Amino acid sequence: MECPYCGEQGDGCSHFLGARDLHFCEELEINPEGPLGALQETFQNLAECIGLVNESGDARLRASLKKLPRFKVLMKAAADEDLASAFEPYLGQLAKASGAAIQETSFDDDGSLPGFSSTIVCYWSPNAVETAAALQRLLEQDVRQLEVALGEGGLADPPDR
Repeated sequence: MECPYCGEQGDGCSHFLGARDLHFCEELEINPEGPLGALQETFQNLAECIGLVNESGDARLRASLKKLPRFKVLMKAAADEDLASAFEPYLGQLAKASGAAIQETSFDDDGSLPGFSSTIVCYWSPNAVETAAALQRLLEQDVRQLEVALGEGGLADPPDR
């Protein structure tokens, strides 16, 4: 994997934000490498909240969340039982909201098993540590908003999106 910013190879580059194995990562999972990997627990909390909203049967709550751009893609994917498909669009929305520049590259990992292949998507940013911190703040905001919505049975004062 080559950095689109400096051409350096590998995940040791300062621009390397993280990676996602499209074969093995379920729901909103990411690979543990890079600053993005440190956000795995928060992504998992978000996935759990979205699952609870979807399972709640509360049509009013689901409808109110679908009006918010960052939640819309997550709610649709959860309804389709394919939350993993929402990761990249959601990450793009987080990047846009934070003003962070994120570039993607991908490669096929042939692995060590015969006949096995998986696509790895790598994420890069001019300042990966600052970008991860900005994404973390927005992720935590989204999780808190969902927790409030689940606790009160609806969205109260949604943050500016």
